[in-house]
Amino acid sequence: MHYGPHNSRLSPKAYTVTFICSDVIALILQSAGGALADTAANLASATTGTNVMVAGLSFQVVSLTVFCLLCAEFFWRVKTDRKQVRATNWAAGNVERPHPDVKGFKTFLGSKLLLSSLPPSLTNNQNSLRTRNHSHHGPLRLPSC
Repeated sequence: MHYGPHNSRLSPKAYTVTFICSDVIALILQSAGGALADTAANLASATTGTNVMVAGLSFQVVSLTVFCLLCAEFFWRVKTDRKQVRATNWAAGNVERPHPDVKGFKTFLGSKLLLSSLPPSLTNNQNSLRTRNHSHHGPLRLPSC
């Protein structure tokens, strides 16, 4: 099993509890800061509310950064574990074949990346072309080459 908890620094339950609690704390700080800034009677109170709100945002950014680092470490461990398992299987004469869905999924991701990187005029996305030209109210005409 490649994606098991043995590749993770934290247990699945610890991930859930830690990061949901940190999100709740960040949202409480942000909403409390917004409420303080909104109901402030003077500039000092408004500044305090803004500072609390920024502290909540900062806490959320730090929490998200820690989560991303832990995810990156998990996927690094999965990758090295897969290499070790493949080498062991190869030495034993059991060659591991990739799952047939892997090629299709990689093709899907590649085509999605390619299509998302094309300019809207090439993908015939009329809504995004219309939003660039707000004064246009008729049928959309693409420029001819």
